[in-house]
Amino acid sequence: MALVVHSTHHWDLPSSPGPSLSTKSSAIYEQLDVTQRGFRLLNLRPGRRTDLIVCDLEVWYSDAGQCPQYEALSYVWGGSPGPETILLRGQSIPVTSNLASALRHLRSKDYHRVLWVDALSINQDDLEERNHQVRQMRSIYQLASRVVVWLGPADTESKKRAIDYMFRLANDRTLHWTSPGPGNILPDSTSIFVGGHILEFFWNPWWQRIWTVQEAAVASHLIYMLGNISIPADTFKKVAESCLSHVGKCCDAIYGHLDMSSDLLSRMKSVMEFEHLRERNRKADFLDVFHMNRHRKATNPRDMVYGLIGLTTGLDEGIIRYEVTIQATYEQSTLEIINKSGRLDVFSHILFANDGRTYWKKGTELLPSWVPDWNGGYDQKYLSSVTVRQKRLKLFHAAKNTRASVNRTAPGKLAVGGLDLLRVEHLGETKPLLYGTENIWSSWRNMAGIDSNPDQPYIAGGTLLNAYWRTLCYDSKLENAKDPLRRATVDDRIVHDGWWWNCVVDIHSKYKRERRSFRNQDYARFENTLQQLCSDRRFFTSSSGYIGIVPSNTIVGDRVCVLLGGKQPFVLRPCRNNTKGERSHSLEYTFVGDAYVHGLMDGEAIDMVDKGVLEMQTLVLR
Repeated sequence: MALVVHSTHHWDLPSSPGPSLSTKSSAIYEQLDVTQRGFRLLNLRPGRRTDLIVCDLEVWYSDAGQCPQYEALSYVWGGSPGPETILLRGQSIPVTSNLASALRHLRSKDYHRVLWVDALSINQDDLEERNHQVRQMRSIYQLASRVVVWLGPADTESKKRAIDYMFRLANDRTLHWTSPGPGNILPDSTSIFVGGHILEFFWNPWWQRIWTVQEAAVASHLIYMLGNISIPADTFKKVAESCLSHVGKCCDAIYGHLDMSSDLLSRMKSVMEFEHLRERNRKADFLDVFHMNRHRKATNPRDMVYGLIGLTTGLDEGIIRYEVTIQATYEQSTLEIINKSGRLDVFSHILFANDGRTYWKKGTELLPSWVPDWNGGYDQKYLSSVTVRQKRLKLFHAAKNTRASVNRTAPGKLAVGGLDLLRVEHLGETKPLLYGTENIWSSWRNMAGIDSNPDQPYIAGGTLLNAYWRTLCYDSKLENAKDPLRRATVDDRIVHDGWWWNCVVDIHSKYKRERRSFRNQDYARFENTLQQLCSDRRFFTSSSGYIGIVPSNTIVGDRVCVLLGGKQPFVLRPCRNNTKGERSHSLEYTFVGDAYVHGLMDGEAIDMVDKGVLEMQTLVLR
C-alpha cells in the first residue's frame, strides 16, 4: 500500500467551523470513537493532473492490529476553502488551492495513495473529535512511513534558482557565497543572486507556522517537495551550515544589503535549531522549544501552545480543549508550567513591545499581566536579544533553591510568595533594539556616578565600579558559542576597561559618523554582548543604592521583588487606589518584567529571611 499524508494547519483554523464541511460532514464522516486511539486515513485515487481529485476515508484504531502504511502531509492551510473542489466519499467539498495542488502532485496515475491529511481526515465540525485528534498528533506523525512537506509548486524562476543554488551548496561546503571567481557558487555573478533567492525561498509560509515544527520534527522519514522536485531532509541543514561558516566571515551574503544579510543569518540559525530539535531522542522543556519558535504563527492562537505539546515536557495533552477561551488556555498553561517545574522561569517569557508612547502585550488582549502572550508575533531580531538574556537564567539563583508558592485566588489573580524589596528611584535612557550609541553607555555611567568616585563601596559589597561593569554584562562572560556560559571574571573586567576606552575615544572624536572598528576582537565581542543583553532595557538605581538593568516599560516607583522559585528578581508595579492614589492594602501588583540587580542574584534576600531580617510576604499579581 502506498504512503499517507497529514496536514498541520487545520489547527490554524478559527475555532468556529468553516463553511467547507458544515452541511455535509454527517454524510462524509462516520462517528469516531474518541475513547480509543485511532484516526481516519485518506485513500487518494489514481488520476491524471487535470482529473477531479477523488478520495475515500477509512478508520483505523490501535486495537485493530498493525497500522496500515501511510504518509502524513505537512503543509500550510493557505486561507479559506475554495474555489477548488474535490470529491470525498461521493460528496463535493471545497478545499484550499494549496491543498488541492499538493494532492494533484502527490496523486499517482496508476495506484491508490494512502495519506493522513488533517483538513480531510478530521471532522472539523466535531469539537470533541478535534480535541481527540490533536492530542494524538505526535503519534500520527511518528507512525507515518514518511512525512511529506509540501512547499508549494515550483512556479517561479526564483524558486528554481534557489533550489539549484542550495543543492550545489549542500554538496560542496567549500563553495563561497560571494567574491566572484574560483570557488564561488556563481563565478560570473554577484552574491545577491545567491543570498537573495535563498532568503526569498525561506519566506515560504511553511517555515513560519507553528504546527509544522512538530510535524517534521517527529518524522521517521522526512522529505520536502517543491512541485515535482524532491528535496532530501538534510539539504537545508547543509545549506545552513554553509551559510553560518561563510557569511559574515569570508563572504557577504547579500552585498550592500545589511538588513537582508542579517535576516538570512537569522533564518539559517532557525534552521539549525530546528534540525537540532529533530535530532533529539527525547522531549525538551516547553519554554525552551517555545522560545525557539516564538516567531512562528497560528491562525488559532491556542495552537501556539497546543502545537508544541507533543514535543515537550511541562504540559499534558489534556490541556488541549478548543472549546475554552484563548485567555483560559494561556492562563492554564502558565499555571501548569509553574506547578510542574516549581519555578517561575515562565515569567521571563512575558514580553512587551514599545510603540514610543505606551506598552502592551502584542497579541492577545485581556490577559492577566503574569500570563505570557504566547501569540505575540514578535520579530526574530527582537527575540534574539531575549534569547541571550534567557540563556543566563541558569547562572542565577535569586530565590536560591526555593519552590514557587502560587495560588490562583480569583480569575486572573495569582498569589505568590516573595519579598517586596526595592523602589525604583532613577531610570536611564532606554537602550534601542540591537544597536545603540556610545551616548547611552555614557549616560548610564554618569547616572551611576562611576567616574566621580569609582572606588566608593557598593551596598552589597565591593566597589561601585565593580558592581557597574558586572551589571552591564549581567555578570557573565562574553558571548561566545564555543565556550560554556559562566560568571564574569577579572579577565572580563580588563576587556570592559578596554572597550570603554574605545567608547570614550569615539564620543570625543570629530569623526562621529565613522563606524567604530575595534582592533581587539574581545572588545567587539563585549560590545556585541552588551548590545543584546541591554536591548530595550534601562539602567536604574534604587533609593537604597542598588543598581541594575530593568525592562524599558519600568517607571519610577515600581518595585523590585524576589519571588519564591525565581532565578532573577522581578519588577512589579503596585496597584493604586482609584480614589486616593494610595497603595492597595492587599499588596496587589501588575507584572512588569524580569531584571538584573547586582547583589540580589545569588539568594541574598532569602538569606536575610533565614536570618530574621526580612519576613516572607504574599504578593497578588493581576
